[in-house]
Amino acid sequence: MRLLGATPAEQGTFATARDRIADGRAARPRAATPRQLPLDGAGFVGREEELAALDETALTAVVGTAGVGKTALAVRWAHRAAARFPDGQLYVDLRGFDRQRPVAAAEALGGFLRALGVDAGDVPRAEAERAALYRTLVAGRRLLVVLDNASGADHVRPLLPGTATCTAVVTSRDDLTGLVVREGARRVRLEPLGPAAATRLLRTLLGEEADVAAIVSRCAGLPLALRIAAELDDIGGFDTGDPRTAVRTVFSWSYRHLGPRERHVFARFGLHPGPDLDGAAAGDPAALAALVRAHLVTRTGADRYAMHDLLRAYAAETLPAGEQRAALTRLLEHYLALATAAGAALYPHDVAGRPAPGGADAARRTLDRERANLVALAGLRTEHAIGLSRALWRYFEVGGHGHDALAVHGAAVHAALAGRDGAAQVMANLAGTYWWLGEHARARDWFERALAWHERSGDRAGRARARARLGLAHERLGDYAQARACLVAALAEYRLIGDRHGEGSQLLNLGGLHRRLGRYGLARRHLRAAATRFAELGDARLEGYALGNLGALESLVGRHEEALDQLRRALAACRSVRDRGGEGSALAALSAALLRLGRPAEAAAGFEQALAVSRETGERGLHIEALNGLGDALQALGRNDKARHRYRTALDLARRAGDPHETARAEAGLTGRR
Repeated sequence: MRLLGATPAEQGTFATARDRIADGRAARPRAATPRQLPLDGAGFVGREEELAALDETALTAVVGTAGVGKTALAVRWAHRAAARFPDGQLYVDLRGFDRQRPVAAAEALGGFLRALGVDAGDVPRAEAERAALYRTLVAGRRLLVVLDNASGADHVRPLLPGTATCTAVVTSRDDLTGLVVREGARRVRLEPLGPAAATRLLRTLLGEEADVAAIVSRCAGLPLALRIAAELDDIGGFDTGDPRTAVRTVFSWSYRHLGPRERHVFARFGLHPGPDLDGAAAGDPAALAALVRAHLVTRTGADRYAMHDLLRAYAAETLPAGEQRAALTRLLEHYLALATAAGAALYPHDVAGRPAPGGADAARRTLDRERANLVALAGLRTEHAIGLSRALWRYFEVGGHGHDALAVHGAAVHAALAGRDGAAQVMANLAGTYWWLGEHARARDWFERALAWHERSGDRAGRARARARLGLAHERLGDYAQARACLVAALAEYRLIGDRHGEGSQLLNLGGLHRRLGRYGLARRHLRAAATRFAELGDARLEGYALGNLGALESLVGRHEEALDQLRRALAACRSVRDRGGEGSALAALSAALLRLGRPAEAAAGFEQALAVSRETGERGLHIEALNGLGDALQALGRNDKARHRYRTALDLARRAGDPHETARAEAGLTGRR
């Protein structure tokens, strides 16, 4: 099977994903089927014909003007029909008419794939690959897909399931003519509510005895306008029967009833590019509560709030341009302070700043909760993107959030190259993300650019860090002489500036390099010194890394019991600080030691766990190492066909990553020269 329109590299990635599906190790949900439908709101009235039309076709395009109730119709029908789709319901708000950042099809596909059970590390990077894998996973399943607020047909085509067993509902202000003509979608055009239905809606909201005739006549039958108008005491001055202007008129009418504090929070919310925000970002809980009561803001969770995109656009317009810039700056500064404090609490040796109270676990929860907002704010490409890159780089790396890291660091590089400070560090952050994702040649190039900037600026600490990470890129690419030269120079630089943590990191890196080169005595000295240094500094995460490398070394020289003890300590250390990447590396090294001890079944189980971690974090180097290790264990168990499958997958990935060491391991396994 070939992926039409894909490059040879994309063909290889899709083939790898397809093979994993066939092998039963990816794709199908591990626990529950997706149930992503949003809440079915109260007060829905009318639309009987439109609901019936949705029952009759596998692809429906619900179209109509803003505020006419397209989302409410789709969600109401989806909940009513959910039992027909036992394999689950997928939902995404594509924010197609968002003024800042519509959700790209590739981003939506990534969310769908993860909801369908694909580990984060197995989600392909290219949109075409994601779409092909998505269609493979949903084939033959009875699944509902709701694609809300699309900008047009091209926005949703990659998200359409390619099987008759699935049903898709698309909503849009666009007529979606292309979807009707090319894909055969049935178009359901949603018109404003008639007087009777509008009256029923208002009486549902206000009570049966309410006199609603004046409101009905002036809201043009738009449910959004009706709901907002129902909250107001005075409808004087509102006079329009035109659906094109009714919503804006109701907004302005509602806005006039707000006090100065509520107006300020309303405008601040409108400038926010992310999907939601919390009460602290809004800045005034009482004003926020008033906006919720007025239906201008929706509560989506505990202290979480969202705003309809029409309201968001209107809210932003309520401030003059100069005040918009000031308000947006305050919003960015709030989130930058939040990210910096959380990053400093999690990784005090990597992020400068005052740590957030509550400890590391609370900081991690904060960043997990706000990650989508932080990525969206970085996308504005202001100087704050540089600060977000500096605050979040280690969190992204340890958490395996590779695609978010690319977005934030890429925006930061763009901002820095536009004349702001910080270019070298954010270049190094971008390079580190490429290294993590297995693009080692691209990582090397960006590390070299970062190093050149640090050389010109005279930033010795930054220069040492960039040189050290450049050494790691050279190591993965098989240029061991250059790797050693970079790491030795970085070690010397850290010693000169008195950075004991940086010094320990280079002892660790050099120890790992010498172990790979077979210089076991020198490797042992470096690694023991690194473990001691990190224990003194209280860095359990990197102490675990040093112990893991020591354990791998002792296993190679036949000191098996000592190796197992150190590797188990390394695994416990990484788990204690929730470093999934370190945990995966420790699992792989522990499994290799078990295999040398003649315990292949235990080794195979451990390598499978390491693979699962690599898929979650997206670390390509660990993924390749674990595949090769699993091939070795399966071969030792006599499962040669399964072993060859792992070796072939590892070989394909290692060649594309430019890693000669793992390439040679895979080739040796395939030819029986292991």
